[in-house]
Amino acid sequence: KQKENYRKGEEGENKVVEIMGQTLDGNWSLFRNVLLPGRKKTDLDAVLVGPSGVWVLEIKAFNGKYRNVGEHWEYYGKNRWMLYKKSPSRQAKDNAARLSEFLKADGISQWVMPAVIWANPESQLTLENPSTAVWTLDRLPDELGNIWQGNSISEAQQKQITEKLEKLCKKQSEVKK
Repeated sequence: KQKENYRKGEEGENKVVEIMGQTLDGNWSLFRNVLLPGRKKTDLDAVLVGPSGVWVLEIKAFNGKYRNVGEHWEYYGKNRWMLYKKSPSRQAKDNAARLSEFLKADGISQWVMPAVIWANPESQLTLENPSTAVWTLDRLPDELGNIWQGNSISEAQQKQITEKLEKLCKKQSEVKK
């Protein structure tokens, strides 16, 4: 079951990356499975850096029936709604804060926006006043179009952030070899 969940998650991430490749132009950089240095060994599913800012994306490809009410996430099981203990909204916010701190260590002051991407179109999701942006796969192209409306960062700042993440990811891939 764990292998199946991992495969589903990877499939979901690949779908998201495919849509991003079709939607965004060459002014954007996407980093996948970024491990920040420090105590926490959890990765950032995706980091998107572009003209309108930096986004940390928590990608979920869960099966079943879920709902997000504010900060809380619930799933339907055993004929009732039950609290899902690992809130994807909280994960996205925590990861955005961790990335912001990582950048700040090199003197890069940059607000990082969190978002959850619901990557399994067969899984039902209901949203009620979510505390974090939640994008479904079918709406992803529109949501990506909307992020252009956000605050812009300078090309120099964007380049600095991209280079720092490239360096980190290169170091991680060398460690894996």
